[in-house]
Amino acid sequence: MFLILKMIIIFTFFDYIIYNYYSKNYNIIYINDSYKYRIIISTIYWLFLTFTLTYNLLSLDLSQYILYSSIISFIIYFSMNLYNKKINTSYSIQFMCVDIFYGIVLTNILILITYFLK
Repeated sequence: MFLILKMIIIFTFFDYIIYNYYSKNYNIIYINDSYKYRIIISTIYWLFLTFTLTYNLLSLDLSQYILYSSIISFIIYFSMNLYNKKINTSYSIQFMCVDIFYGIVLTNILILITYFLK
C-alpha cells in the first residue's frame, strides 16, 4: 500500500510539472482552487485505479484495464477542463486537448507500472 501511495505522489508531481509547463506555454492564467480540485480528483481516481488493479478487484486483463481507464480518464479530464473553461476565459481548445492527452498518458503509464509490479 505504501508503494501505491508513493507512485501516486510521483505521478501527481509529474502532472503538476506538465500542467505548469503547458499553462505557461499557452498563457493560461489559472485559479489556484481549480488546480487544487484537479489534484484531488485525479489523485482519488489514480488511487482507486491502482487499488483495484493491485488487489485484482475486477477480473480484467491488461488491455481491458487500459481501454476502460482511458475512457474514464478522458471523461474525467474533459469534464475538469470544461469546468475550468467555464470559470477561466483564458483556456484554449489546444490547451484542453494537450491536458486531456497527457492525463490519459499518465493514467496508462500508471496502469502499466502497477500491473507489472503486482
